[in-house]
Amino acid sequence: MRGIRRTGVAGTAVLLAIGVLGGGSAFASSGGSLYVNGSTGSDSGANTCRLASHPCLTIGYALSKTTFGSTIHVAAGTYPEQLTISSNMSVTITGPSGGSATIEPSTVSQNDTDTDSSTPEYAIVDAQPNSNLTLKNLVIDGSAASSTFTGCADDYVGVYYDGASGSMAKVTVQNIVLPPALFGCQDGLGVYVASAYGGAASVSMSNVTVTNYDKNGITCDDPGTSCSVVHSTVTGVGPTGLIAQNGVQIWDASGSITNSTVTQNSYTNPDYPSNFYGGTGVLVIDAGSLNVSNDRVQYNDTNIYTNEEAGDYGFPQPTIAQGTWTVSGNNASFAVNSSGGSVPFGAGIGDGIDLLDVAGITVSGNTASHSAEFGIGLYGAGSDTITNNVASQNGGGFYIGTGYSVPDSTGNTLNGNTASSNSGPSDLNGGDGILADTTSSGNTIENSVLGRNIRYDAEDLSSGSGTSGTANGWYSNTCTPHNDSNPAGLCNSTPPPADATLARMAHVAALHPHVRVRPAH
Repeated sequence: MRGIRRTGVAGTAVLLAIGVLGGGSAFASSGGSLYVNGSTGSDSGANTCRLASHPCLTIGYALSKTTFGSTIHVAAGTYPEQLTISSNMSVTITGPSGGSATIEPSTVSQNDTDTDSSTPEYAIVDAQPNSNLTLKNLVIDGSAASSTFTGCADDYVGVYYDGASGSMAKVTVQNIVLPPALFGCQDGLGVYVASAYGGAASVSMSNVTVTNYDKNGITCDDPGTSCSVVHSTVTGVGPTGLIAQNGVQIWDASGSITNSTVTQNSYTNPDYPSNFYGGTGVLVIDAGSLNVSNDRVQYNDTNIYTNEEAGDYGFPQPTIAQGTWTVSGNNASFAVNSSGGSVPFGAGIGDGIDLLDVAGITVSGNTASHSAEFGIGLYGAGSDTITNNVASQNGGGFYIGTGYSVPDSTGNTLNGNTASSNSGPSDLNGGDGILADTTSSGNTIENSVLGRNIRYDAEDLSSGSGTSGTANGWYSNTCTPHNDSNPAGLCNSTPPPADATLARMAHVAALHPHVRVRPAH
């Protein structure tokens, strides 16, 4: 039986901060434009910042002059500032369409507190509760302020939406890292969106780039939180033994991640077998609605990881109801096992797409290839629909078996999937096209195209009243070579008739193979 790990929680942090610069009246009526130029501007008391020919020197000073709905136009240059958008304020901060406007403070102070853990937050840009912040054409760089931190008690954040809403477009968030000696502190979040109990935060991110972070690239937590990430790129530091990173995390929140790239989150020191942590490209735990579609998620320990049991990590069960979860059209390939052999095949590091203790999810049209372990794994999964996916040249194709807190995978439908040329170690249940473990039952595996897998195209280790004495139903699966299954008969079994009339017809047809039987009209 295949072992299961806890994924990414050594790599799962939920911390953030509140800023102290900026402000403006939340009740002023007009917005209008303000201008900032770090080379030619002035922050004198007489300057209103409302003329492009007389800009402010700093973004913080412009924030003090804003009214509700203002737009601050920032010229190219570097701005050593830490910004806070006050509660109930609405503002847009936009850099030039050409050139680069970089917000890069040399030091940061606490300007918020994490909604979940009360951890002090040090955010470069902080949007406080009930504010609305739009960021465009900016670079937010944390490298110069890294030396601020001397321990693990405080969290460093690039952009924090704390019970706030808004959008980010063509924004780069980079180098949100603590000093090298503190790299394993579980701090350092590129973008953090969270909401306190009863609050709300909704943020859309388009063409956002997040790179060189300590813990998570993009984090969206809490029941009142919703995130949309599209055409964005999140890149971890690559294999590291210091911290289990996550590219995009959706925890007890709703999220959509589409047409984006998430790569290079890999942990080389997983502490196997006691805790067993790994880095994750897309980490989903206890989400409301979820859409992960048309993304390229590659070179992570687990590319896409979904879980509906917070108790697996010692946390309370979710306070948000599970909605519709869809994982479709993704390229979840090249998942890695960088443990140097300390984590053996079958333990769960190196899967393309994982479903752990989750029910009612649809996984369709994905490609999971060239991964160290399974292309798609169902661990304690129930009533999930897995259709038209391709799992090729992995350690194994599809796995159906035991979960962490839910021991059996049962009632799932796998229809129209392809598994070929999978070639993991056969003595550890690798190399199968589709493997149903001893802890699987009541699953339907049908219309599969299986071929050239090094162990078996189809293998079922369960026992029961299903196909060929297994606990599952295998129907109309094509294997190459023909009937390459264990036990025999999984490749070419036909579905049972749908009702009693058809059953009688099938019986007659079996007794009289030359007689065509059809129902009366």
